Amino acid sequence: MATEQQQMKDQSNVIREKLTDRIQQLESGYNQDFGEILADVNALLISANHRDVQQVTNQMNLARLFDRFNALSVKDELFTEELLRVFGMFLESLPINDIFVKYNDQILQGLQSSNATIIDMWVQKVVKPLFTNEGLLKNISKSSVNIVPILTAVIELLPSQSTSIASASHDICVITAKIFRQEFFSPQILDCLKRLKTRHSQTEKDAEQFMIRFYELIVDIAASSQLLLDMLEANGLLMEMIENSQQKIDRDPLVALNIIKLLTDLASKPHGLDFVKNSTTLLPLIAKKIDNINEEDMLESLILPGCINFFVRIAQTNMSILLNEYPQVLNKLTEYCRQQRAGNTELQLLAIESAAFLCQQSEGKSSLADRMPIFLDTIIMMINGGHNDLKSRAISALNGIMQINGGDPGNKATELTQTWYDHLDSSGCGLDRFMKLVLEPFIDVRISAINFIRILSTSLWGQKLLSEYSGFLDYLLDRSTETCKQGREAKFEIVCELAMSPFIRLSFPPESVLRIRGYLKDGPINKEVNVAFETSSIGKNSYNAGNFFKMLQVIFMEFFQKFFLFIILLLLLLIFKILQKAKQFNASPNAVNFCAHESNEMCVI
Repeated sequence: MATEQQQMKDQSNVIREKLTDRIQQLESGYNQDFGEILADVNALLISANHRDVQQVTNQMNLARLFDRFNALSVKDELFTEELLRVFGMFLESLPINDIFVKYNDQILQGLQSSNATIIDMWVQKVVKPLFTNEGLLKNISKSSVNIVPILTAVIELLPSQSTSIASASHDICVITAKIFRQEFFSPQILDCLKRLKTRHSQTEKDAEQFMIRFYELIVDIAASSQLLLDMLEANGLLMEMIENSQQKIDRDPLVALNIIKLLTDLASKPHGLDFVKNSTTLLPLIAKKIDNINEEDMLESLILPGCINFFVRIAQTNMSILLNEYPQVLNKLTEYCRQQRAGNTELQLLAIESAAFLCQQSEGKSSLADRMPIFLDTIIMMINGGHNDLKSRAISALNGIMQINGGDPGNKATELTQTWYDHLDSSGCGLDRFMKLVLEPFIDVRISAINFIRILSTSLWGQKLLSEYSGFLDYLLDRSTETCKQGREAKFEIVCELAMSPFIRLSFPPESVLRIRGYLKDGPINKEVNVAFETSSIGKNSYNAGNFFKMLQVIFMEFFQKFFLFIILLLLLLIFKILQKAKQFNASPNAVNFCAHESNEMCVI
């Protein structure tokens, strides 16, 4: 045993010595046998354990090697896949903090390289992992390293033709603005941002693409917090973006499509909505745009969904803006649905999906109560007469309308959804229709229909419907109706909802409750498998962790209920025994004599 350990130690020493020697040869400026040396280094890095590689790279100064790597152009014959692989392994062997402190100059040179592959390597291996990790960044902040030069180089990568590099630049800037506010809003960085904004692009398309990226950066920083929004406003960057955006919305529908999405992201935050409402004219501008859009014009109609979504999203923060200040938006949605078969299908889908989004909150359900029959009639029309994709989207929208999220004070949302179900049922689109839809071959329709039944199972009135429907329980507990994983899990969600429901015993008879809970314990997959196919059946006996924990929850709930009853019975028995002993003691002659001896008065027992 000791001999084997010594051999391994000797082998490790040899590898470290060879690796050190070969790295030193790579650092030299001679290109003779460079490929052969590189292949040796690659082989040694692969064969060595991580600890040995880390020990070598930590002890050596790799600055010259990194300088040489940064100087390579794409056309250089030394610039190969093997070189990139070796360079990547060097970076992975070193702690990111150490690289940033020890090789700060090399990182900066790499980010300013004309070779996009080298830039991407430094960004993905070092800069992005460091700047998107708050813990690592805080450690860097305690060192003497100045992050401003690196940050400036990162910002200048925002217009990069490489989507990977530009996206990483955006992410780094957003998190740096949160953690290093002072550095990010320093004159040097602000000047860099302003220079980029006025930078001359080769084509108009490039200029528009960069403008969208730049505005996305401003919006994501402003949406992070009230403080960052105020700082961007104080520096004029935010207001300038808003003013330019307003001009683009009026003039260029294709660019407006992206800009409205960005403005929606800003306005959907409470502090962002306050700014948009009180400091800009965006709300009336977009509302006017909705009124004036020519729905027959292909280009103009492109931005209509975005404009409506703008108001729908901000309604999650402030419903009164949609209901009281800009009711024309809801009127427009209602009008699309009122037209029924004569209307535009895409606009009707926009209307019912917007209604579903608003109904995520109980306030939204209450606000749309009067208009809901119109939306439901459109959904019924699509379910009964639409193609499969239309059916699927209509049922998904209905699920969003019927789903109750969070608490329901006073059962208002529950009462509304029951009323809406009655409307569906009276139009031939109740449970009987959905029990047919769950058997359709088109999976998206089938899964959406199963999810609708799951939503029914979350309420007492819905459970009673399911309990009274002939054949429902046989369908639910029949594992052969679904062959795909998604379908089995969707059905199993219904079982979980019912099994864990506090009022299942009020809805289903005792024998049905036992069957449902027995199914839950067995899981969504039938466990009866052939022993000969044991290995290949492992996957069939597994189901996702979420369902497993739900099953455990029910088992533990039943266990604790029985345990609690056992404790109560035990306590009652103990009390009975104590009372019995007390009665025997009081009735004994010794007890009477004892009382008489202690007192001259009469002792009544």
